[in-house]
Amino acid sequence: MLGVIVSLLAARAMTHGYAASWDMKLAGGWTHITDTVEHRVRFPSEHRPLARYVEHWPFAKAPLPPDVPEFRATLRGAVTLDRASRLRVRATPDATLTVDDAPADDRVFAPAAHEVTIVWSGRFDSRTRLTLERAGSADPGTSWRAVAAHAITPPPGAQSRGAMWLALLAIAALTLAFAFALGRALGSPEARLRKRRLAHVALAALLLLGLGLRLFDYGVMPGFRENGDERFAEWNGYSLLTEGTTRGWTLWPGRYRGTAHIEQREIFGQRWFVVTPYFEHPPLLHLLVGAAALLGGAENFVQPRLTDTRLVPIALFVPTLLLLYALGRRLLPRGRGALLACLLYATLPVLVLQGRVIKEEALLVPLLLGGLLFFVRWRDGGRRRRDLVWAGLLVGLCTAAKLTGAVFAIALVLMVLRYGDLRDTLVAAAAASIGPLLVLLYGAALGWHAFWLATSIQATGRPTHFNIFPRFFDDSLVNHNLVGRGQLLFLWLAYVAAALRDRRTLDPAWTLPPLLYLIGIAISSGNWTFGWYFLPLYPFLCLGAGSFLDALWREPGLLRGLLFVTLPLMYAMNFVVGVGWAKTPANWPELRLAVTLFALAFLAPYVLREALRGPLIKRWAQATTAVGLALLVCLSSYFVVHYDTLFDTHHDFDRDAYFDR
Repeated sequence: MLGVIVSLLAARAMTHGYAASWDMKLAGGWTHITDTVEHRVRFPSEHRPLARYVEHWPFAKAPLPPDVPEFRATLRGAVTLDRASRLRVRATPDATLTVDDAPADDRVFAPAAHEVTIVWSGRFDSRTRLTLERAGSADPGTSWRAVAAHAITPPPGAQSRGAMWLALLAIAALTLAFAFALGRALGSPEARLRKRRLAHVALAALLLLGLGLRLFDYGVMPGFRENGDERFAEWNGYSLLTEGTTRGWTLWPGRYRGTAHIEQREIFGQRWFVVTPYFEHPPLLHLLVGAAALLGGAENFVQPRLTDTRLVPIALFVPTLLLLYALGRRLLPRGRGALLACLLYATLPVLVLQGRVIKEEALLVPLLLGGLLFFVRWRDGGRRRRDLVWAGLLVGLCTAAKLTGAVFAIALVLMVLRYGDLRDTLVAAAAASIGPLLVLLYGAALGWHAFWLATSIQATGRPTHFNIFPRFFDDSLVNHNLVGRGQLLFLWLAYVAAALRDRRTLDPAWTLPPLLYLIGIAISSGNWTFGWYFLPLYPFLCLGAGSFLDALWREPGLLRGLLFVTLPLMYAMNFVVGVGWAKTPANWPELRLAVTLFALAFLAPYVLREALRGPLIKRWAQATTAVGLALLVCLSSYFVVHYDTLFDTHHDFDRDAYFDR
């Protein structure tokens, strides 16, 4: 019922906005690209309008241009005024406003519905933005304010997104059904009790929330120019499925001369050295991405669209979250730790935004979690050899997703050696070796010499130094954007606190794989650090944080409460405050008061709990924890929804010395 209500409210919001026509100036003149309905009537940056061209390019009309051409957007709608007002459009580059088929000029418009047409044209840059504004009619000095979205409606017959919301309703129903089925399949007799069923409903809600956040603007942000690795995943997967060969771009074209075919392509202002054959990354994820490109209608390797191919990592979020919950239920059998881990994994902005990006880690993570789940079942559930084989197969396939995934095969063999005998260890090692063997066979079949050359380039082509480890604890990233530091610090501290709570029961299943991976990725990546490198760490950090938050709920205290309030929660508040506003001295008294009141309101019950042990204070502290988690989800959602603005206004926020001193 809640999903139906939310979908109906969202469908109502879809009735507002502009009908937009997007054109670009090519060699033959203005070429129509696509038509959309823009339900968000403000364009605060270049990201959304630019994506309309890139993701809807009409390949039948024109090839991809080497640079971003001049654009022209025509926005039409009816503006309903509740009082006499003037209208204007504030835009960069320039835009013209026509109201009721006449220039707006400085006319005063009566309270009624007025037909508006905005023609916005020029070239994209970092200043690109557009807002329709209104002001009162009496005083020329009246301040201008943006026209609210609900006051603008598209012309009759404009294409709606109703089908999308019906699809989301279907996804909601299927997810709920799957959650109940999972509970019955994996559960024991106690799992059929009401509390366990409520947990499954909560898990389904988290799946829907996480999917919704990942699908929102997924073709827009992160921007298509942020991570070129998405191109080689698309090109390689498409080429393998259609031509039986490998293809990607490289940073080292000079080292391939004489061993591979190299061509140079320029697309939307980016230059690529395309190499065939291509072996710098294993192809397992690329094949899924290539299949998505084919289903989306791509007819050659440069035609895949992110709106099609990014659905692969987003879809992989579903098994990842389910496996995280199942593994968490076994590693954290008491309390709410598994669900709280899923809450963090589903909603933290860095995980949502990086989780949209096409990178090999998107497949590596569910393979790893699946393998660990089978290992824990083998270890704790009767030592069935079948579980051990499946654990080895899944963990071994991590290498076919990304070469650094080989460390997880090592971790599995070490864990089996600890809990099993020599035969068990040999079985696990044999099963885990199938993935690396497939990678070697793949290289031999398509070009052994080029395969080893590419592998050596990846291994030796990056600078390094002795300070390669601290950044994995302190430098949270979305692709290359340094943001999320407070939440990453909290995850690490909570993980360590949970793991060391009882050293006698320190479980290698949630410490050995991530720590070996940390060693492997830090040494192999050298001085290059990107947001996707962190993805295999996050499930384990979230499990630790889930256990930490569960302990905070059961036994509230100042130490845990301080870490929760001051790191993820107060850090998230930075993004509802403008950077320029926060740096302005005139605003410091107001901001200091807000920071002080916020800290006191959230920390007071934890402080009092240190002296007063009665049930009333405990319930107050628990209520504060619940409110804090709800606020964290809301602030995380705000960040994701407004990332097309925050990317520019808060870019590299964690590197800003003003906020880092």
